[in-house]
Amino acid sequence: MHDPTIPSIPRLQYHLSSPSTSLYGWITAGGERVHRVANFDEFYRALGYTEEVSRTGLAPEEFLWERYRRDGAVKSEQCIQSLIAAYLNEHSAKFKAEFGREYDEMGGKCVLDCIDNDDARCLDCPRHPRFAY
Repeated sequence: MHDPTIPSIPRLQYHLSSPSTSLYGWITAGGERVHRVANFDEFYRALGYTEEVSRTGLAPEEFLWERYRRDGAVKSEQCIQSLIAAYLNEHSAKFKAEFGREYDEMGGKCVLDCIDNDDARCLDCPRHPRFAY
């Protein structure tokens, strides 16, 4: 359910796992291409996939499933959406032009129960309460 206090950015999706699609390498917002990922490692790092995690044997997509998407995951789909938005805000002029105001307005407006001040990704999330202004 959408929280009306949080500005709306369309659903962000990345398409990095299937080279057979024309969207391979792209991040889309509401189905529209907004950014071509030049460095997959950098993108996955922005979502919390670190060298330490890779040493556990988890592939990036497995890590994202475990952390954000599976039932009972420690974080939520909203968390990954916020981290993708933060990545795009830094790397995509098109995203900034189209959704920069909404991105700025979402600062500090996390309403989730899974806020973790001991988790670097959570602390860096633009919705973390420390970014309220």
